Amino acid sequence: MSSAANKLYAVLTGDLVKSTSRSKAEIDRARKSLAKVVDELESAPWDRRPTSLVRGDPEFFRGDSWQMLLTDPRWALRVAVVIRLTLQIQAKCDTRVSIGLGTVSSISSKQVSLSRGEAFTLSGHGLDEEMGSRYRLAISVPHDGDNPSGGWLGVVARLCDSVMIQWQGRQLEVVRFACLYPGASQADIAEMLRPKVSQQSVAKTMQRAGWYGFQDALERFESAHWLQP
Repeated sequence: MSSAANKLYAVLTGDLVKSTSRSKAEIDRARKSLAKVVDELESAPWDRRPTSLVRGDPEFFRGDSWQMLLTDPRWALRVAVVIRLTLQIQAKCDTRVSIGLGTVSSISSKQVSLSRGEAFTLSGHGLDEEMGSRYRLAISVPHDGDNPSGGWLGVVARLCDSVMIQWQGRQLEVVRFACLYPGASQADIAEMLRPKVSQQSVAKTMQRAGWYGFQDALERFESAHWLQP
């Protein structure tokens, strides 16, 4: 195991929604979609330091649960959104996601779950104890005087979740591309979609999805001074 005591990380822990009613094939499809999205995250045109965003491979456990370690915590909320959208589009299912922001005392080169630190503790606790059945997105930070952001970050997560659960159909695809490619224009996104649509159609979809306010929340999170490398 390597030591990473003073650096801030993000740990994402999740479980598939209504997994007990899904077949093994459906759960396997969700797992494959989650593993595949890592390649898209690594190639996304985001400013990342270090260059590799996801440390190791996503790990699956308890059948329907998973965990991922991010080396740059600024992108944790955007990654959580992309993961949920990817699963909804490709695997026709959703996942709860608990984001833990904190230090990591040791990182296992074999299994993410063998790593230790406050980011892992916060992420796991958020999923098991704090999220409940009402929400599918949570953000947890250490509770200390040096970081007064814990309260409003939790509210941001719940508000984002309340917007996300309204998305359906083409909105899922448009917002997913907008998250992956922040600099893409409406015309660019129209070209990415299959089948292709007009720029005007993308503009209307973004407006109806409430994308612009949602985008502000993502960018505000990513610019928080205490998350900067």
